[in-house]
Amino acid sequence: MQPKLLSVIIPCYNEEKRIGPTLEKLLSFLKKSKMNFEIIVVFDGTDRTAEVVRRFASSNKLAGKLRLLVFPKRLGKGGGLLKGFAAAKGDVMLMMDADSSVSPSEIPKLLKGLDGKDIAIGSRYMPDSNAEIQSVRRFFAFTFNSLVHLLFSLSYKDTQCGFKAFKAHAAKKIMPLVHTMNFVWDVDVLVNANKMGFPVTEVPIEWRAAEGGSITYWNGLLIAFKMLAALFKLRFFERE
Repeated sequence: MQPKLLSVIIPCYNEEKRIGPTLEKLLSFLKKSKMNFEIIVVFDGTDRTAEVVRRFASSNKLAGKLRLLVFPKRLGKGGGLLKGFAAAKGDVMLMMDADSSVSPSEIPKLLKGLDGKDIAIGSRYMPDSNAEIQSVRRFFAFTFNSLVHLLFSLSYKDTQCGFKAFKAHAAKKIMPLVHTMNFVWDVDVLVNANKMGFPVTEVPIEWRAAEGGSITYWNGLLIAFKMLAALFKLRFFERE
């Protein structure tokens, strides 16, 4: 679908080195696409990310097109995204990571996925996906997604990719019901979408790990335990 206004939401925590190049790529794509757009950067960190974003907005004359939301206290990924969705004005709202792991050139895939659907989620693990993923990351992702299927009956290959698009009417109804701010925010969103009957499509994408984004077995194990605890908390203590 071709949105009347595309809202791109980017949550940031101490991304001063990566947000500039990400915004450059995003702006270049959006200008070439001739789409009407707004970019919302949500910052809840302690480094110079806000300064970099303000300078970028000024040098590219993006007044009214790029909004920076700054929060002095850590919100977490989910909290930052909820603030961004609440501020977005577009009829399509798209979230992406600040590290350029997914190129803006993948945006049309999500928009096409919204034809006849309310939500399109990027996937690194579908047969047609093109993702450079460590075997250890792939193993933990498979385990996590198996648990998500078992606990919530969600059959998606990849709930955790930070590249998702929502029609505004769906986002406005789903987001107020989401209370998880940690690793499993995406699962909470998809559980609520499923519960409310919003159709979701999974879209194969190209994905590249950001510099410094690799994980070791032991680091992955620690993350896995945290995510497991968060999943069980969501399933048994935070759902009605």
